[in-house]
Amino acid sequence: PVLAVVVVSAAARLSVALALNLFDIWFFAPDSSQYLAIAEASVNGHLEEFWFGYGASLYEATLPFSGQLSFLFGLFGPYRLLGQLLAVVYGVAAAGLTTATALRLVRRPLALVSGLVVSLVPSQILFSSVALRESLVWVLLAATAVVCSRLGPRVGRHSIMIGVAELAALFCLLAMLRIQTAVIALWCM
Repeated sequence: PVLAVVVVSAAARLSVALALNLFDIWFFAPDSSQYLAIAEASVNGHLEEFWFGYGASLYEATLPFSGQLSFLFGLFGPYRLLGQLLAVVYGVAAAGLTTATALRLVRRPLALVSGLVVSLVPSQILFSSVALRESLVWVLLAATAVVCSRLGPRVGRHSIMIGVAELAALFCLLAMLRIQTAVIALWCM
């Protein structure tokens, strides 16, 4: 089920990402241009004066996503498609991780359905086909669910310590991206 979901998810997201580039359609997610702009400003060394200081603040507030985007822009140049491909990878990973979590909790057919829901819901496809931090937020939440599903009453101390360390790292990344989501995730943990 995980492989099937990953393939379906990748096909859907890549199709939308390429269609958006081909037809130059960007009004669905206007925030994506902000992430692209601050990543480019960071690479060019103009972040401090970008948007009168707001650019630096936005960059810092979204560092786990914007930092990766800046790194890619530094390597390959400031291409919008790079940001989209980063989001596509995160969207595909979120769908696969959702299926992996569901396989631990429900039967295989239901796990497949849950992964396909994440793969094919229009908002999920759109948010992980443009350069938005939400794609990273969703994959971090899905990874948190995977770690939590591995922990249980029959797990040894060593596995619990590793799991707690993983959850702490995921919480910190979530808090850097979206604090209110991180707090809710921490409560659910």
